[in-house]
Amino acid sequence: MKSHLRRYILAGFIIVFSFVVLVSIFKITAKPKYFYAKALVMVNKERQKPDLSYVKLIKKGDKIKDFMGNTVVEVLSARYYPSEPINKSNTYDFALILKLKNDNLKQFSYSFNKTEVKVGSTLSLNFPKILTYGEIFDVKGEPFDDKYEDKIVYFFRYEGNSVNNFNLYENIRIGDYYFDGEDETIEILDKTLMDIEHYAGNINYYNSRSENLKHIVIKVRMKLLKDDGDLIYGKNTIVERNKIVEFITKGSVFEWFVVGKIE
Repeated sequence: MKSHLRRYILAGFIIVFSFVVLVSIFKITAKPKYFYAKALVMVNKERQKPDLSYVKLIKKGDKIKDFMGNTVVEVLSARYYPSEPINKSNTYDFALILKLKNDNLKQFSYSFNKTEVKVGSTLSLNFPKILTYGEIFDVKGEPFDDKYEDKIVYFFRYEGNSVNNFNLYENIRIGDYYFDGEDETIEILDKTLMDIEHYAGNINYYNSRSENLKHIVIKVRMKLLKDDGDLIYGKNTIVERNKIVEFITKGSVFEWFVVGKIE
């Protein structure tokens, strides 16, 4: 009787063990499924934004691998732009596009390291050079199809003959640029001081006062994201006529510049 019981227990153990082994083999050999997410990099869970030295520790092509050497995270894009206000901040809005191995095989359900991934969730990401955190702002099952376009944009800033603006004009250098981690998204092509009527709060309206005021006018090549008909610069700045768009280059900070024309 006892020998039969031992055989049953042994057979049950062998069945359970075999099942565990088969499941483990399946998990190791099964083709992994991936999903894609956009994330803003944070230095810590308190949502502190990174400075430039921190930003340079993560780049396009970086990977996180599991103990078997399989890639579980790959950085497909890494772009950074100054946080607002751009003249006072030394931190950056640092956006990544990530390819992540999906822990959950259910369709339209995404998880990574046993954490559900959805808009607003935060992931811990242990890259080769840094442990960082990513706040998810978009997620999908297929690769993102972001399309960028090069545009020529004319900006102006009024009262260019004031001391501060004249100094700004003198400091603007043709050929100056901004590199966002992947592309030169800004290049200064030309500049001029233009004699026009006094700006009175609206690009389409000028009063009749003649004070010999000047506008700083700059011609800029910009690489802009095309999104549902809008042209986006940086994190989420829409570039359109009559709108103030602020940006930096290696040598200058451009504040209160208004879009006059887009080509």
